Amino acid sequence: MAGIDIIAVDSKALRTAFIGLPWQLYRGNPYWVPPLLADEHWLFDKARNPFFVESEADFFLARVNSRLVGRIAAIKYQRHLDKFQDRTAFFGFFECIDDQEVASALFDAVTNWAQVR
Repeated sequence: MAGIDIIAVDSKALRTAFIGLPWQLYRGNPYWVPPLLADEHWLFDKARNPFFVESEADFFLARVNSRLVGRIAAIKYQRHLDKFQDRTAFFGFFECIDDQEVASALFDAVTNWAQVR
């Protein structure tokens, strides 16, 4: 899929879009159980979630044209690094349309993010 843009979530509006993307991706899926929105907003709020006191994460969205088609979080968990000294980064909250190029672009964003850190 050509024209994939990876967007760093750097505003409240983009964070809301990041949180809301699964509702778009799984619309009509009778097996999807959505999380509580209030919990999601707390989870991704770097000012309120105590995880971010010691650790770091950034969130990314994938967009094709004007449509959001995927998301992923890049995570540096400092307690893990302090204990294991293994230079490991983590990812989470990965969701995307059924498209390998979109998935690869999101994982490339996490890989690049982790290499810098």
